[in-house]
Amino acid sequence: MDRKPKALIIGAGIAGVSAAWWLNKAGWTTLILERAPTIRSGGYVMSLSGRCLEKIKAMGLYEDLKAISYDVDRNVLHDNKSRELTSFNYEDVHGRTESRAVCRGDLAALLAGALHESATIQFNGTLDAVVEIEDGQKIRATLRSGDVIEADLLIGADGIRSPVRKMFWKGEDCLEDLGLCYATYGLEQTEPLRASYVSFNSLGHLDILYRLQDDRLAALHIWRDYGSALQDRALGFGLLRKVIPGPPRIAQVIDRAEWSGPSPIIDSLTLAKLQRWPKGQGARMALILAEVLGKELMATEDITQAFVNHEKKLRPPIERLQDRRSASYHSADTLTCWQASGSDYDDAAEQAHYNAVLQRKPPEQEATEVCLVTLTQIDFPDLNPTHKELLTSEPNGYDTVTRLTPPPMFA
Repeated sequence: MDRKPKALIIGAGIAGVSAAWWLNKAGWTTLILERAPTIRSGGYVMSLSGRCLEKIKAMGLYEDLKAISYDVDRNVLHDNKSRELTSFNYEDVHGRTESRAVCRGDLAALLAGALHESATIQFNGTLDAVVEIEDGQKIRATLRSGDVIEADLLIGADGIRSPVRKMFWKGEDCLEDLGLCYATYGLEQTEPLRASYVSFNSLGHLDILYRLQDDRLAALHIWRDYGSALQDRALGFGLLRKVIPGPPRIAQVIDRAEWSGPSPIIDSLTLAKLQRWPKGQGARMALILAEVLGKELMATEDITQAFVNHEKKLRPPIERLQDRRSASYHSADTLTCWQASGSDYDDAAEQAHYNAVLQRKPPEQEATEVCLVTLTQIDFPDLNPTHKELLTSEPNGYDTVTRLTPPPMFA
C-alpha cells in the first residue's frame, strides 16, 4: 500500500482547518499544530457569500453554517453624543445576494468538527524550527516539546505575524503599521440593540456594537494610534478607557465587559507586504484557496506543479476581485460624514456636521475633518495598498483618518 503524503499545518484557524479538509479529500494525512489549548472562540463577524458559500456547500456544511450564522438587518450610525446620523440595510450593501454572517471562531470550530479521521489537531503545540531535507522534497520540523516531524508539505496558517514566515524570510520585515489599533471582546446583552449593528462615530474613532447568538453582544473599537497604545495593552479595559472618548453607552459596555468577561483582544492594524502572496479577502479567500489546492493535488502527484497550477488559476480572479474592491472603495463617498469649517465643536459646527450626513462634499468646499464612516466593506486586518493609502491620508494637516468602512464584517 502506497504511503499517503503528509502535510504539517501551523494554525487551526479557518485557513488551517479548511486546508486540512481539502488535503484529506485529496488523499493526504494532515497534522495541524495549534499553540492555543482549543479552537479559538469569538473573533470578528465575517460575511460569506458568492464563491465562499459555494465552497461551504461543496463541503456539505451549508445547513450547519445556517445554524450558527446570524440574521443581519441594518447598521444604525450615531455621532459621539449618541445622536442618530443615519442607517443602512445590509441587504443593500450585499446587492441582495445571499450572505451569511458568522463569527470567525464559530466557523473555525465548524470546519474542525468536519475534519476526516486522517487529520489530527495537536493543541498546545509550537513549532521551534524547520529545515528542508531530501533536496527540498520534504521538511523536518522540531516542536517545542522536542518532537520531530517529517512531512511532504508545510503550510503556515498562523496569522499576519506568522512565525513560519519569519523562519523562511529571516531579517525581512514584511509588516507595515497602518496607524490604527483595534480592540474586540464579548459580553452578555442586557439592553437589546435597535439593530444588528449600532455604531458610534467620532473623529479618528469608531465604536461598533453587534448582536450575537444566545443573548450575547460583541464590541469592536478602532482608533488612530501609531502603536503606542500597544505598549499598554496589558492594561486591557483600562487602556480602552484612556483611548475611547465614546458616549456613555460605550463606557457602560466597557464597564460591564470588564466585570463579566475575559480581557479584550487589542492589536494594531497591520499590512503584510509580500511580493508573491495575495493580499486581502482574508479567511474568505482561504476557503477558496484550500479547495483549489486540494483539487490540484488530486490531479497530480507533483507538489510543485500543483502549486504552479494553483497560482495560475487563482491569481487572475483574485487580482480582479481586489481591483474591483479598490474601485468601489474609491467611489464610496455617499455616506462620508464631514465637518464644515471649525474644529472646536461649537453649536454651529456641530449642526453643520450633523446636517452634512448623506450629502456629497461640494466641489468648492473642502472638508477640514472627516469622520470614520464610509460604507464599502474592507478586509481586516489584511488591507491592500489602496486601502492603506486612504486610511493614512491626512487632509489639511489634520491627524484624522479620512475613510474607514463599516460594516464590521471583516475577514
